[in-house]
Amino acid sequence: MKRYMAENKIEFYTIDAVDIARRLGLGNRTNMIMQAAFFKLAKILPLEDAVKYLKASVAQTYGKKGDDVVAMNCAAIDEGVSSIVRIEIPAAWGVLEDEPEIEAGNEPDYIKNFLVPVNRMEGDLIPVSRMAAMEDGSYPPGTAAYEKRGIAIRVPHWKADSCIQCNQCSYVCPHGCIRPVLVTDEEIKKAPDGFETRPAKGAEGLKFRMAISPNDCTGCGNCINVCPAKEKALEMRLLSDEQEQAPLWDYTVSLPEKKNPFNRFTVKGSQFEKPLFEFSGACAGCSQTPYIKLLTQLFGDRMMVANSAGCAHVFSGSVPSTPYTTDEKGHGPAWNSSLFEDTAEFGLGMFLGTRQVQKRLASQAERALQLPLEDGLREAMAEWLENQERSEGTRERAERLAEALEPFKESDPILADLYENRDYFTKRSQWLIGGDGWSYDIGYGGLDHALASGENINVLVLDTEVYSNTGGQASKATPTAAIAKFAAGGKRTKKKDLGRIFMSYGYVYVAQISMGADKAHTLKTLAEAEAYPGPSIVIAYCPCINHGIKTGMANCQQEEKDAVECGYWSLYRYNPLRAKEGKNPFTLDSKKPQKPFRDFLMNEVRFASLFKVFPDEAEGLLEKTEADAMERLACYEKMAQANREGGGWAMKMDLESMLVGKKMEPRYMEYNWRDVALYALAVGAKREDLIYTYEKELKAIPTYGTVPYWGTVNVRPYQWMPRPASMLADEIIKPTVSFLNMDHEIIMHRPIDPIKGTFQYQDVITDVYDRGEGKGAVVRTRIDVRDEAGNPVCTNYSTTFFHEAGGFGGPPMPKSPVEIPDRAPDWEEDDYISPVQNLLYRLTGDTNLVHVDPEYAKKMGFETSFMQGLCSFGFACRMAVGALIPGEPERMRRMAAQMSSVLFPDTPVRMQIWNIGGGCAYFRLVNLRTGKPVLNRGVFEWE
Repeated sequence: MKRYMAENKIEFYTIDAVDIARRLGLGNRTNMIMQAAFFKLAKILPLEDAVKYLKASVAQTYGKKGDDVVAMNCAAIDEGVSSIVRIEIPAAWGVLEDEPEIEAGNEPDYIKNFLVPVNRMEGDLIPVSRMAAMEDGSYPPGTAAYEKRGIAIRVPHWKADSCIQCNQCSYVCPHGCIRPVLVTDEEIKKAPDGFETRPAKGAEGLKFRMAISPNDCTGCGNCINVCPAKEKALEMRLLSDEQEQAPLWDYTVSLPEKKNPFNRFTVKGSQFEKPLFEFSGACAGCSQTPYIKLLTQLFGDRMMVANSAGCAHVFSGSVPSTPYTTDEKGHGPAWNSSLFEDTAEFGLGMFLGTRQVQKRLASQAERALQLPLEDGLREAMAEWLENQERSEGTRERAERLAEALEPFKESDPILADLYENRDYFTKRSQWLIGGDGWSYDIGYGGLDHALASGENINVLVLDTEVYSNTGGQASKATPTAAIAKFAAGGKRTKKKDLGRIFMSYGYVYVAQISMGADKAHTLKTLAEAEAYPGPSIVIAYCPCINHGIKTGMANCQQEEKDAVECGYWSLYRYNPLRAKEGKNPFTLDSKKPQKPFRDFLMNEVRFASLFKVFPDEAEGLLEKTEADAMERLACYEKMAQANREGGGWAMKMDLESMLVGKKMEPRYMEYNWRDVALYALAVGAKREDLIYTYEKELKAIPTYGTVPYWGTVNVRPYQWMPRPASMLADEIIKPTVSFLNMDHEIIMHRPIDPIKGTFQYQDVITDVYDRGEGKGAVVRTRIDVRDEAGNPVCTNYSTTFFHEAGGFGGPPMPKSPVEIPDRAPDWEEDDYISPVQNLLYRLTGDTNLVHVDPEYAKKMGFETSFMQGLCSFGFACRMAVGALIPGEPERMRRMAAQMSSVLFPDTPVRMQIWNIGGGCAYFRLVNLRTGKPVLNRGVFEWE
């Protein structure tokens, strides 16, 4: 090419359009810059006329998006004209010799002979003979991995020291090009230079690395925006600067797959599963592909997919490559697509065909069990036959049966038939995937037919609220006021509620999810839907480039979160199995709106541009959009509060479904040695306890790790009342009598730094127990506390008793396994709760008014203000350490106790301890005035 340019006296110009676009605020949009440059060089029109016409087209094209967008594009035209640089071609180029051709690598023939030529736009040169392998319409999987397009300008770079190993960046990556990996020391020794790792949290003996493929990345930046680390663990760098990461990625994906040491049905654990959907080529920042990628990480080794026409079809099955791939055993999704109109019927047919084969194999297995079989084969076959419809463990059962059959496959025709069809031993996970154009509109009739059949199929609706792939036409999923094609003046009718329609059948699992709003809920819902023994449909919120998100598709996960937090989109699950248990099948999983609805709308051009197009009607249409959403939400709230009564559903709160899984946002608490010493004094440290109060050789009492549960120390803005997740129940129940802590447990993972530090903590409601009508309910909460590096410090479990919330049909509270020995204690000591102990302890953070204000305490049902339960807990810890591991609080591993009675200031107490042996003791803290236990069934464990 260089020689050709020199010989033909080619004029060569460059322009840094990328840098110009960034300076002007256009992101990666360079179209107007390049058009202006073209008109200047081509001289098709006088330059002055060309600029005038270009700016006129900008006003017409982008006028709806606001004056600022028009101004930026006009500035881009000016820069495009003025920033061109001519490159003089060296005379030496005219005598250059041809470079030797690069020898082909070891890629499969399909890649060399088909994919590469087609991608070079040379497909018309491929002879028919090379296409014979695809004559049945099938294509090899995993071919997108060979494209390595390198289209991003900037790609993420992993900063290992900041990473907390949460894997959220991988979870949301649209293209599967950022992945956590676990490696052994031996694999690290063999790795190329620069293969940086850190010890893997929760996977002993392994190292952690966040691997990034720079040449597969599209540079969207979603990974960085979701990173929750205090200092972001990723930063965007130029693609050219990150090419050294390419061989590290190649080495990483060549390593053998390891057994996942984590629960794959958690956000973190799911990302250690290989995504069997990768490098799709969807839009940068696509919000649809992360849902599909997650599905393949959960069920991909046995998935069958019927895909509707639309975006999901284009990025899943465009010749010559496919992003669907296989694991190292060769298992992966089987994908096919049909017409827009009949995808559901097509997918149902796929399922029924497979199911028929599996029914025949089940019949063969029943016949085989009548044969004289070896015990291992008989056991494997009987287990498979009994559990063939269960998703959990299906791959393991299938492999066990196939392995047991292999030695006997020639001994009997029945066994030979079973072995030959062993691919059908796994329970297939049949999915129908498509957008709202298919599911709400053109294909709705077929979808209704397929779900009404009652067969065990699963539907994933990627709801972009428009026909995304064909130009953004309005669908029945488009909400009121949104501008789209065929609704240029804003849609006048409200969004179709697809979920409520399918709930009416009563036997279809129905759910709405939004990944950016709640990643754990998304994962849990997909797992529930797949495991449900019948039809399921999951509707996923998918912000789209057609929405015109003003902050860009790099923030589509935040847009998903904002949609839920303002009430525009709701998270829910309708599980018919709950109705069979006497519970409300409908669970509303999102909170009441917390953000302004209008702010969400105005961040999207499809709504905001109404004020440009139809200013007189815009306000009324947007008000209707909000009214429609609030009406829909109110209906969901009523459904969530219903309870079975007389064959219908009457209003009654199902606390278990409303609260379990609810969590507060991650929070931070800074502390220093003064806070640690103050806590020690607050839990009764004496003059001689200098190791807890003197900074020279300070140690922290382990129960200082309970402070984040209620604490507001150094939290800004200051809260008069701390807000653990259990208070979500307080908002729903609205008790007239104060709730009480029933028990508390703390598990220590490492000693607390006594000098200074930052606690990162997040609490989640794990269980709600029902003590019966009129007997109250108990909410159990877990709070995970980490240090500033993300290392686990301790885990707290606490139960809170609400007097007025029993009888909702939840599970009973389990009994404590601790039984205090019926003998004299091995050790006991008296102590004293001072008259101001409650006032001193509240300075550590527990600012609940019942512990300081006598009038408020009376209002909430108590005779006066009383001691904090965790203060008594801290007293017991300090005394147990002194008795069992004096001077070595760092050896404590676990402590738990029931809070049995209210304790008032100015009261003597007695600590009683029974040493059980093996680093375990039981204890009781007794009120010496009443003789009643304050803390009972206590357990203290140490190293």
